[in-house]
Amino acid sequence: PVRGKVIRGFGSFTVQGVLQRSQGIDIEAQEGASVKCIYPGTVVYANWMDRYGHTLILDHGDGFYSIYGHLKELTKSLGQGVSAQEIIARVGQSGSVLKPMLHFEIRFRQKAQDPYLWLGRE
Repeated sequence: PVRGKVIRGFGSFTVQGVLQRSQGIDIEAQEGASVKCIYPGTVVYANWMDRYGHTLILDHGDGFYSIYGHLKELTKSLGQGVSAQEIIARVGQSGSVLKPMLHFEIRFRQKAQDPYLWLGRE
């Protein structure tokens, strides 16, 4: 969804000896970089969300959703349809982060999926 460096992967990790779990991946990217939709869908959430700041959630049908957090700017609004690779937002550092990044999740019937299985490699 954005060019950058994955700085936190999906699954379990430790912070100061405390085991935590990431429901998605965090991609460090340049502030203001374009965030693109991974698959056609409809915006079902476009607002502020605790920890993730400005957030977009897209419904892709059949129980699949994608979540994009820590955004600086939302370029789509609630109810809008979007195409694959369409710009939907800009990278920021809203929410509980110290540098610009994108938090990205895939959900199937509310269960977090590993985003690496959904992303192409270049």
